[in-house]
Formats: sequence, C-alpha cells, structure tokens
Amino acid sequence: MNPEDRQAHVLVPEDQLSLAIGKEGQNVRLAAKLTGWKIDIKDTAKYDYAEEDQKIAEQLAIRQAAEEARLAKEAAEAAELAAWKAEDEAYEAEKAARLAAEAAAAGEAAEPADAVATTATLAAEAEAEVAPEAEETAPDSAADEAAAEAIAPATAEREATSASAAPEEE
Repeated sequence: MNPEDRQAHVLVPEDQLSLAIGKEGQNVRLAAKLTGWKIDIKDTAKYDYAEEDQKIAEQLAIRQAAEEARLAKEAAEAAELAAWKAEDEAYEAEKAARLAAEAAAAGEAAEPADAVATTATLAAEAEAEVAPEAEETAPDSAADEAAAEAIAPATAEREATSASAAPEEE
C-alpha cells in the first residue's frame, strides 16, 4: 500500500484471482471507484517479492530525501526570519537611540538616551543569541516596552515644553 499515491497491491491466491478481478475487471474497477485508490491485483504464486521490496525501498528513500530537503528549507527560512528580525530590532533601537540623543543634544534629557542605548544593546545581544534552527520565535515585547518607557519621559517633557512655549489664543 502507498497512502500518498493512493495505490494498493492486493495479493490473491490463484484460485481466487478471477473472483477478485471479476468479469472483465468489474469487481476491481468498482473497488477502485469506491475507495478512490488504484488497485493492482496480483497472483501470490507469480508475485516477485524481491523486486517489489526493492521498489518499495527506492520509493521510501525518495520520500525520506524529500522530507529532509523540506526540513532543511524550513530551517533556512527560520534562520532568515530570525536574521531579519534582528536587523529590524537593531534598526529600531538605533533609531530610538538617535532620537534620544537628539533630544539630549537639544538639552532636554540625557538620562533617557542612556536607558535607550542600554535597551538597544540588550535587545541586539538577545537577538544575536537566537538559534538558526528555531521554528518559530515569539516577539520580544519586553525590549520594546523598555525602549518605550525610556523614551516616554523625554516625550512627555518635550510636549510640556512645547505646550508652555506655544502662544495662548484669546
């Protein structure tokens, strides 16, 4: 039997062969139609076990090679995804650090910039440790939250400064 190709080899004693096949193959055709499988009926006396075993071994080797290739492809895709995520997080951390540095240069707050730089470094190091064979990775929201908390004081201070500097409308 070959479930993937939906094929079955049926071994029948010689005296039952005509019954299994039916008149003009009607029984085997009906069985094939009902099951949706290709049915090959063979006489047990004329069946070559060695040849059939060799065919089955070849088919099994082909399937195993295909499965190994599929798993290797999935592992490569997972490694590529992890690399993309690491690159994206490094870019976001660099962007946050640059914004914090600009805010610090503007004289707003030096402390949040240090926190963002530390968070960016930790996020990059954590992402570098991701195994290439990882099937799926959960998003690292802790690093994102830490970066947002580090930027929040500078943003709040900037908004307060711009609100006090804005002319009042009458």
